Amino acid sequence: MSQPQGALSSQSASFQRDQVTWMLYLLGMYYAYMQTGLGPIMAFLRDEFALSYSVAGMHFSAFAIGMIIIGVYGALFTSWLGRNRALWGGAGGMACGAILLIIAPHPAFTLSSTFLMGVAGSLMIMNTRAGISDHHAEFRHIATTESAILLSLGNGFSALAISVFVSVGLGWRFAPILILLIVLGLWLSQPPLQIKPFAAPTEQHVPSTLPRLFWVYWMVMFLGAGVEWSLNFWGTEFLTTVHGIEPATAAALMSGYFTCMVFGRYLGSRLVRSFELQRLLATILLIALLTFPIYWLVDSPIISIIAFYMIGIMIANLTPLVLSITLNIAPSAANAIASRISLAAGFAILLAPQLLGTVADIGGFEFAYGIVLVLLLVVTTLAWGGLRVSHQMASDNHA
Repeated sequence: MSQPQGALSSQSASFQRDQVTWMLYLLGMYYAYMQTGLGPIMAFLRDEFALSYSVAGMHFSAFAIGMIIIGVYGALFTSWLGRNRALWGGAGGMACGAILLIIAPHPAFTLSSTFLMGVAGSLMIMNTRAGISDHHAEFRHIATTESAILLSLGNGFSALAISVFVSVGLGWRFAPILILLIVLGLWLSQPPLQIKPFAAPTEQHVPSTLPRLFWVYWMVMFLGAGVEWSLNFWGTEFLTTVHGIEPATAAALMSGYFTCMVFGRYLGSRLVRSFELQRLLATILLIALLTFPIYWLVDSPIISIIAFYMIGIMIANLTPLVLSITLNIAPSAANAIASRISLAAGFAILLAPQLLGTVADIGGFEFAYGIVLVLLLVVTTLAWGGLRVSHQMASDNHA
């Protein structure tokens, strides 16, 4: 903590992307494609099964419960299976969940499918993130931000694919089928890649020793993920319900939102090389907070969408920045930190979108979006507090 964690530009020339790096990047894109696709898909499932907002939100909660399970037991599962089996086992399990979602004849099956996707996918992404950190060591902040850019591409491809397949009459189910075929081809064409962990074998016992500053940023992740995934999961519904946009068009506009997230993460990957991570995080959250009321309250669809896209550019950097900050706090505990960050995101996805859906059933969808503003206010305050604590710790270390 004695130097700004982003100021490593002089070393960035030594950063190398090899076969392991690209495999982990692609698996991350697969996870993002499947996870974010649930939002646009839900608009169609609500019509097919006549679901309320609350029941639709339960699908996000089911996915989140799977994330929480991995957040608690992910390091232990990885210790048993080994990272390679955990990666590909998680990829295969997420594919099985997607197939069940495609053929599900009843909401009970769609809920089961999203739970399976949450468990298996979270095991895969936890090991993807920890693998990137271990594989690139002191350059983990560069690899993490690059991976986040590709995750955003996966998000955008998902919404765009759903919009295109629906528009040409094939239906939303072809979107997950497409990515499953791609992942199957990837698995068949590439031998399994072994990634040696950087941390000690007893790392699953490390969380009890994580410093207090980590838990400050754990709360930032928890609340920030609540904001991010409320927008990701309900953004299509907001455009449809509040602005009267057709679901297929709203899904296409969501792909634009995720494209803005790609740009935001690309911009973040450049800024992280020159600026202090904690200050960068606090600043992007403040901008998102100031922009959100325009998105939420302005009647003009065009102005609202522009504000929405601006929020996407800012909030896109939440996860990579928090990951980089926390991994720098305790770099020898990569698996433990990745699983705890997954736990924070899991709790956020479990609670925030479901709460928003329940309130929407009671007071209307536009009113329910006020929850996102409250979350943004609290997480921004925490991020600026974390910056102050980090500076105080750095000052004490120099003393």
